[in-house]
Amino acid sequence: MSQLIHPDNINFFKAFASETRLKIIHLLLHDSMNIKEISQKLNLSSAIISKHISILREQKIIYVKEEENKAGAPKLCTLVFQDYVLHFPNVHQMADLKIKEYDISIGNYYNYDVLPDCGLATTKGNILGHSNEPKYFRSLEDHSIGILWFTQGWLEYVIPSFFIDANTINSIEISLELSSCASKKITGLRSDYKSDIYFYFNDVEIAKWTSPGDFTQEKGEYTPDFWVLSQHGILKTLAITKRGTFIDHIKVSDVNIFDLKLDSDKENKFRISAPKNTENSGGLNLFGASFGNHNQGIKFKTSHY
Repeated sequence: MSQLIHPDNINFFKAFASETRLKIIHLLLHDSMNIKEISQKLNLSSAIISKHISILREQKIIYVKEEENKAGAPKLCTLVFQDYVLHFPNVHQMADLKIKEYDISIGNYYNYDVLPDCGLATTKGNILGHSNEPKYFRSLEDHSIGILWFTQGWLEYVIPSFFIDANTINSIEISLELSSCASKKITGLRSDYKSDIYFYFNDVEIAKWTSPGDFTQEKGEYTPDFWVLSQHGILKTLAITKRGTFIDHIKVSDVNIFDLKLDSDKENKFRISAPKNTENSGGLNLFGASFGNHNQGIKFKTSHY
């Protein structure tokens, strides 16, 4: 995982400024542990350990989940990543920029074209209509969708014109949690099922990311107990800058902010696609609030001069 050395990330770095939290991280490098086990190893009370765990969890350094198949069992603490690469900012990243943030519910797409296997489920546990019928993607419950999936197709979201000032834009950042979508009839549930997922902005292909699998074995931190299919994805952050497009701070294409045909007077479009004609045609799961390991929809962030 890459992390930018920047004042905006000060709380992330503060999370490491504790000998106790560093010892906790060291323990979790070897295996997941519950709070009682950690407190016994470090000879500290569970209350003290819980406070440190809360700080690490808030910065997404660890995640916490119930132990499987054990009613009332203690929660397991697991490292999200086992290594971080630190990046020093360039002059543009340190500039006095104005930041705007805009969240979109995963069900708030304005256009789509999907094929079965496909479906949507709400945070209340309802599968909309019948699974594997694309017509139910035209749902009136868009804001309550917790997870959606399809084995082939695309979704398109609209970013309001007021959110992007084309004259002062410096960068656009998009974060979302997603995974492959293994066809339950053809392949069954597979954590090694790869999928090429493409991202477009205003019809310009900005990046491709290959999901390593459809994760069904470990319960998602926020996934409701009733859900027994895909449990979580991987949080990916796309950044379109003047120097190109990056995924998790790694450059993946030369498409830059000027290539996006941005217009302050028109709505801009963001598309997520899992096409048939690609090396790894494996669909996608898109996780929203109350599902997966990250309690969010699709987050957009822009920086402006």
